[in-house]
Amino acid sequence: MAVEERPGWHELHSNRAWSRIQIYAVGEGKSLKFNTGREVIAAVVRGDAEIGIGFTSEFVPVKDVKVVGALPKEIEFVNEYSAYIPAASAAAETAQALLAYLARPTARDIFKAAGVGM
Repeated sequence: MAVEERPGWHELHSNRAWSRIQIYAVGEGKSLKFNTGREVIAAVVRGDAEIGIGFTSEFVPVKDVKVVGALPKEIEFVNEYSAYIPAASAAAETAQALLAYLARPTARDIFKAAGVGM
């Protein structure tokens, strides 16, 4: 198994998630740890790992990798992004237009196809 083990929330969440479903001890010492999702994907593509765990949006565009599904709800990590426009922005109108464009149903379909759940 290849996993991303960057310091921070992602690592903390992963360790708690694996402990919660009682597989942490089984995989401990057997998993390959990488700094980025791209490194995880590369390990899977090379055949160094049979499974890779990371952000779906990083795996979906890679033709040599098959995304088989999301982790169970009890242990999944949802990475939420937000956009803010500063009150003093010189381009507030343009920024609002971009956000409206990204919020269109058509754009949501594009995000979903790329593995970004909405």
